[in-house]
Amino acid sequence: MTNDDTDKTLAVYDGMAKKYAQESSERRTNNNLNHFLDQLPVGGHMLDLGSGSGWASKHALHRNFRVTACDGSTGLAAEAEKLTGLKVDIRLYEQIEYSENMFDGVWACASLLHCPKSEFHSLLARVGTSIKPGGQIWASFKQGDTESCDKLGRFYAYYQPDELLEIFQGTGMFENIIIRRIFRDDYLGTPTGFLELSATKSP
Repeated sequence: MTNDDTDKTLAVYDGMAKKYAQESSERRTNNNLNHFLDQLPVGGHMLDLGSGSGWASKHALHRNFRVTACDGSTGLAAEAEKLTGLKVDIRLYEQIEYSENMFDGVWACASLLHCPKSEFHSLLARVGTSIKPGGQIWASFKQGDTESCDKLGRFYAYYQPDELLEIFQGTGMFENIIIRRIFRDDYLGTPTGFLELSATKSP
């Protein structure tokens, strides 16, 4: 991923922010999100990593969790702030670093898949450091073998299950790693394989 790829990806999300936020607000709450939140302590602290329109943050706040939200798109961050009342951290991948053991869980729905593979291990290690021992992470990816841009110009890194498992195990930070494969239409209406990963921070 070049700086140009980053700029194009962010430009797409900035340009579609209002439309994306409206569509997200009409979405029913993801069952995966409720299951993830059920595993956190009551009133625990969640990082919404790649918060997008803020739909997940809003639901977590409604369930009385503390939420830190971050996103690389200024347009989406503005929409999330309107939806949730939070101050969203605007950070690129290389800027994502929080205090050690800060979060009970990290929710990363369709966000880490925009990170180049060459930078992913470093990012994951920094994210893992911010999770408390016994804390949770949930993340989703697109299945495949390449790195490329879609028709809108958004950069994606595609993974196979074994590749993701190796990366998460390679940090030495996670256990109980579960990867589930599902097939559904992506944002553009294209049938797509997705990988949904959940894991626990090791003691």
